[in-house]
Amino acid sequence: MQFAQGVKETVLRTVPAGGVLADTAYLIGVEILVATDDYDAADTGVFVKRGLVGLKPKAGDVPVDGGACYLDATTHEVQATPGAAVYLCGARNSKDAVSFDDGTTFIGVDLDGTVAAVYGVPGDIQGVTAGTGLTGGGTSGPVTLSIDSSAIPGMAAVGGAGNLVQTAAADRALSDASIPVANVVTEAAAASAADQIVTSAGASKVVKDSGVPLANLPQMAAVGGVGELLYTVAADRAVSSSGLAVGMLPRIARVRVTAPADGNAHDTALVLPAKALVLDAWIDVVTADTVPGSTTFSFGVNGTTTGFVTGLDLTSTGIATGGVDLDGTNNWFTATTYGSLLADFVAGTNADDRGLYARKIKDKGGETVAYQASAGSNAVIDLYVMYAVPQ
Repeated sequence: MQFAQGVKETVLRTVPAGGVLADTAYLIGVEILVATDDYDAADTGVFVKRGLVGLKPKAGDVPVDGGACYLDATTHEVQATPGAAVYLCGARNSKDAVSFDDGTTFIGVDLDGTVAAVYGVPGDIQGVTAGTGLTGGGTSGPVTLSIDSSAIPGMAAVGGAGNLVQTAAADRALSDASIPVANVVTEAAAASAADQIVTSAGASKVVKDSGVPLANLPQMAAVGGVGELLYTVAADRAVSSSGLAVGMLPRIARVRVTAPADGNAHDTALVLPAKALVLDAWIDVVTADTVPGSTTFSFGVNGTTTGFVTGLDLTSTGIATGGVDLDGTNNWFTATTYGSLLADFVAGTNADDRGLYARKIKDKGGETVAYQASAGSNAVIDLYVMYAVPQ
């Protein structure tokens, strides 16, 4: 070899067709190897895989000291410029170039023994081939793939009049539907009779003649008297004159109470309107009480805080309403959670003395809603009052 300096890693490889020459680099499989001697094809030759070797540079493209060296596997020369058909094989050694009597010049190259790769980047794509239905591709530089329009089924416009789709071959996705356009849905206004919703031009239409005169559809003529729900002008109408006037309008008011902790009576900000008739009352426990033991809630109006509902449980969330309890045999009244303003109640003692329970409404217009809870309660409660006022 021309460069005998340094330690080299050598390997035995089968010589490829055409044989090899000493001090010449070859691409054998995926390795860049330099022959140590001249060998014939199929011989077992000794090749340098890693270490300092002397290789012929490409004229006009000689790698600089320390620069990358790319092998042209066809000319067996090394060059400084990467390309689509050259392979990174190592770096130029700082050892001076050597010229021989025959005019040949060699430069020192430190073979790195890595797997041969185009451009020196393992895994680079070295070619793109267009598959079925595509055109284009290439082996170098930017490449483009396009759809081959000749391979995509078309739809030739040879269909007969009135057909949904008429195709020219059996391999089309849509075939002749044989559906006359006249049978899809047509509304022929020229054939419509007066007072008919739709008149169609043939029996095969999806939307057909309804036969319902417009005069028989409910009408709402604005001739009703003041205070009447509805007044119609003919006896065949679905909604007829009611003769009812709205006298009182029910309403529901809500007040939130947070942590009513001291066990005393408290007014809320809700003042019932004048002439308000209280119809019902209940609570919604938004956040249950966490205080140990049973806690309850009552509300009514100022001065009668247990008047609407009394003793409602606060230990679980949800709606709690007034009601009445019966004994175990359901024969007599034992207790009620309605207050004295919304129910008359007398406890019974036995089947012969059932007691008294009667719901009622109460005029509490102009009064302030008030509440009282067990001492220490930290629940969050929404209290509701349903009442009616004159209109």
